Amino acid sequence: MKLELSDEGKALEKRIDDMFRKMWSGGMTELVPPAFRRLRETFAPSTNVFKRGDDLVTRIELPGIDPGKDLTVEVSDGELIVRGQRHESEEVKEEDFYRKEVWQGSYERRLRLPAGTSHEAVSAEYDKGVLEVIIHGAGREIEEPEKDGSKKIPVKVRS
Repeated sequence: MKLELSDEGKALEKRIDDMFRKMWSGGMTELVPPAFRRLRETFAPSTNVFKRGDDLVTRIELPGIDPGKDLTVEVSDGELIVRGQRHESEEVKEEDFYRKEVWQGSYERRLRLPAGTSHEAVSAEYDKGVLEVIIHGAGREIEEPEKDGSKKIPVKVRS
């Protein structure tokens, strides 16, 4: 048995949807707590980290990006930093959406690296919406810790 809303129920549902749409699009920012406003501004993509032999592997889901323009992988002060931007694929007016769950905007993911990880031990590859960063030899003992600093890691794109 399907439940049908009355005209009044439909109008109320539309007003509530419009209120939330306006709230999340910035029109009612005073009602949105600061922590939730920051969530809208940056996004932390889903990540898996696992060991493969002596390597530590990080897989980050980043569908819908151009890795040549919208992706930066960096090792800085003992952290792996993945950041960039995901753009809308087509122009649709905000008021024309019934539901908007696909995220666009800035993203950043920071992961602490094992002590002593060398910049040279890190490689990155993007394939079919997934970035795989390998920290080679992270499972072995490292005798001398890496000095603090920052280095961008080139991302190889598989076709």
